[in-house]
Amino acid sequence: MKKITLVFISILSFSIFSLAQDQETVFEYSGLKLTGLWGGPVYGLTPISNENVFYRGGFGGLEFNKNLFLGYAAYWLDERVVIPEYPNQRLDLSFKGAILSYAHKAHKTVHPKFACFVGGGKIDVEAEEDDKIFVLQPSAGIEINAFKWWHIDVLAGYRIISNTDLANLDDQTLSAFQAEIKLRFGISWGWH
Repeated sequence: MKKITLVFISILSFSIFSLAQDQETVFEYSGLKLTGLWGGPVYGLTPISNENVFYRGGFGGLEFNKNLFLGYAAYWLDERVVIPEYPNQRLDLSFKGAILSYAHKAHKTVHPKFACFVGGGKIDVEAEEDDKIFVLQPSAGIEINAFKWWHIDVLAGYRIISNTDLANLDDQTLSAFQAEIKLRFGISWGWH
């Protein structure tokens, strides 16, 4: 009986392992291979209604093929600002969503980087109801590989805001150029 049980377990194990090798997966056959995990803080500068404002945030996500990053990011103003459209009230802006970036020749110490953020957010003006907005923020710049576990992104781009419903604000008032520094901490594995 022991021999029959051992033979049965051996055949079953062999069958399971051979079937597992034939199984197709999304990432394996798409050419995308998970090669790292990254995250960190973001610090930026942007004008809002002709006033330069500092913002900050954070991000985290997955690296594929050493040069493609897909993650989640959140941004908010460092402090509420007073703008001419609402002279006696303070404005706050925050948004969060998906971020996709591509680093060309990521193995080089300094290399070009392209990124695009897309998501939703809100404008909060004192004594007004919060206004939900859509945000698209493409950017380009350089990435510096300081260490294997720490990279620095210096990017500039344009923030496009739409669906503003506040009476005294329009999309163009909040859409503006922006510049930011991302401190990327993480780990990357595999060969280039």
